[in-house]
Amino acid sequence: ELYIPHGRYFVGGLNIPCGTKVRGCGMWNTILVHTRGEYLFQVVGNFNHPATMFSELNIRGGYHESSGYSLKFKNRTAINIRDCWLAANKSILLEGTFDNIITGCVFDVGGVGIDIIGGGSTIVSNSIFWGLKTYAIQANNAKNISINNNEFSSNIIDNIRIENSNNVHISNNMFIGSDGVVN
Repeated sequence: ELYIPHGRYFVGGLNIPCGTKVRGCGMWNTILVHTRGEYLFQVVGNFNHPATMFSELNIRGGYHESSGYSLKFKNRTAINIRDCWLAANKSILLEGTFDNIITGCVFDVGGVGIDIIGGGSTIVSNSIFWGLKTYAIQANNAKNISINNNEFSSNIIDNIRIENSNNVHISNNMFIGSDGVVN
């Protein structure tokens, strides 16, 4: 487990092994500022390792268009992101990942909330998406996606964008002050 105590940290481009638990001491108390690089955290290692977890973190920065994703996961299984506040140009990329849970998170003031490309079996629940410039959640060529019990507020282009994906379940979400509900 990687425990990050109370404080503000300026970081970028960290590779962590699969199965690592990265935990702060609350989304108000442990602030990670993405200062450089294609990503803040990238998970590396074998596909079939135990769950990788991020919890109780405040992830900020990477606001310019050329910034990469703050959390980048490619060809992994069992990604678990809980109780995090993400405010970045691009927050989370799940590419070719399976068995993911994102819950209790806040996404704000950025461009992209969650990109799900390929892969599937992903649950996004009990989270808040507000003030995003492009879309809150995008699923492209993905399957078995569940988007439920979330709040979408004042996102500019689309709240949820589904392209070439199947078995996508969207329920019990609240949409406030946004034009593009689901595309």
